Amino acid sequence: VQLPSSLRSIGEHSFSETNISTITIPEGVTSIGNSCFKKCRSLTSIELPSSLINIGDEAFCNTHISTITIPEGVTSIGDYCFTYCESLTSIQLPSSLLSIGRYAFCHEYDWESKVPLKQVEVPKNCKIGNKAFEEDCKVIRK
Repeated sequence: VQLPSSLRSIGEHSFSETNISTITIPEGVTSIGNSCFKKCRSLTSIELPSSLINIGDEAFCNTHISTITIPEGVTSIGDYCFTYCESLTSIQLPSSLLSIGRYAFCHEYDWESKVPLKQVEVPKNCKIGNKAFEEDCKVIRK
C-alpha cells in the first residue's frame, strides 16, 4: 500500500481486517486512529514516521508484528494498542512518551495466550495504564 505524502492522519478502522502485510507510514502523519490496523493478521512489519505523536486505542490489536520502534515525538499509546499481538517480542519506546493505555501490551483475560514481550524500558515520567504489560514482562524505568 502506497500512502500519499500529503497524509496527516490515518482514520479509525482505515485498514482493519485487511490482508495488508507491511506498511510504511509517510512523514507528516501525526496520528494513527483507533483500530486502524486491528485484526490485520497478516501485518508483520510497520515503519512509523518521526512526525508521529499519537497512536490510538487498538491501533495494532491482533496483528503479527514482532518488533517495533516507536519514534521519538510520540506522546501516547492508546488502550489495547498491541493486545493480542502474540508475536511481539521487542519494542523500543521513546523518551517523549507520556502515557501508555490500559492493556496496551497485555491480554485482558488471564486464560488467553500472552503477548510474549519479556522486558521493556519505559520513560520515568510516563503514566502506565492498568495492566499495560503482562505480569511476567519486566518494566524498567529509564
